[in-house]
Amino acid sequence: MRNVASILALAAVVALLGCDKGATTKNDKSTTPVAKTGDTPKPAGSAGVINLDNTTITFVGTKTGGKHDGGFKAITGSVKPADGDITAAAISVEIDTDSLWADDPKLTGHLKSPDFFDVKKFPKASFTSTAIKADKKDDNTHLIAGELTLHGTKKEISFPAKVTATDDLLTLDSTFTFDRTDFGIAFAPDKVDKVVTVKVALKVARK
Repeated sequence: MRNVASILALAAVVALLGCDKGATTKNDKSTTPVAKTGDTPKPAGSAGVINLDNTTITFVGTKTGGKHDGGFKAITGSVKPADGDITAAAISVEIDTDSLWADDPKLTGHLKSPDFFDVKKFPKASFTSTAIKADKKDDNTHLIAGELTLHGTKKEISFPAKVTATDDLLTLDSTFTFDRTDFGIAFAPDKVDKVVTVKVALKVARK
């Protein structure tokens, strides 16, 4: 389950979405987001496979007087092994940063610009778990640690998660925060909050 941390890391990029609507680059003409905040992923694919059908990574960025929702439309990864105790598993996730979407088309374009994700220079974000341990606290059951690579910067992060498993399905839900400036995304910290909230939900087949 080490890889779960990876997914959340990617969510960090989303933090950028709190950016000021007024500072935009090109209008984004991408299609309607495949997944939105609150959507529930459906289990799909082969055992241990992470994809957009069974995983959502969304974020909430805040600023003075408001907030914005966003996420990613291209996610791949794996949980290996998919069966057995999750603490013995490794989780890896890769995100196509150009698949980023926000709740405002102009904001989507700005988040993709050099002010934030700079998707042309940094087309990928990734997370690889290094440790998953049982850690019961409130609704969460585990603590996932791993390396998050975002905006060309790699850092160790950890986040809590609620993990449940049946013979056929592994479910993981996590909500955590991170400081976008730790990854070099430092646009207008006096206007856009540095701390971004990331939500990760996955339902992976175990066999």
